[in-house]
Amino acid sequence: MSEAGKIIHKIKPLQHFDLYLKQVYYPFYREQPAICSKKRKAFSRLQKPSKIYLENTNLIYVFASDNANAGNIRETFFANQVGFQHEINYTEHGDFLVNSAFNFEIGGKHKSAKQLKAAKEGYVIAGGIEFGRNNKIPLWLFGFMY
Repeated sequence: MSEAGKIIHKIKPLQHFDLYLKQVYYPFYREQPAICSKKRKAFSRLQKPSKIYLENTNLIYVFASDNANAGNIRETFFANQVGFQHEINYTEHGDFLVNSAFNFEIGGKHKSAKQLKAAKEGYVIAGGIEFGRNNKIPLWLFGFMY
């Protein structure tokens, strides 16, 4: 057994994780209601959120590898990198509103800007592209923001 395996076997870091999930407590997501729940007048911030973003994409593969999808991985990466120094909220026009000014729609290389038509400042963040053009920015560039 490797040294790391011995340590994990000894301290058992995930021994109570299933109890957390049964009690609807997710200890590994960033507890910011603006990220975890859509802001609507009819809903409380304490209700079940429509989306949960784990702290980083590695945790998706550790805790939910069967449910990992490219869209959630892209959005988690964006929220992790940008949310470190900027305020992130949900928006009606796109996936995220950053600093109450910039709308971002996250998607793959064929993602269009149709959800951003009503937004003043809207950008498409696309995975799978190397270069940006007009209001389309490669997702990998946001890795330099952290």
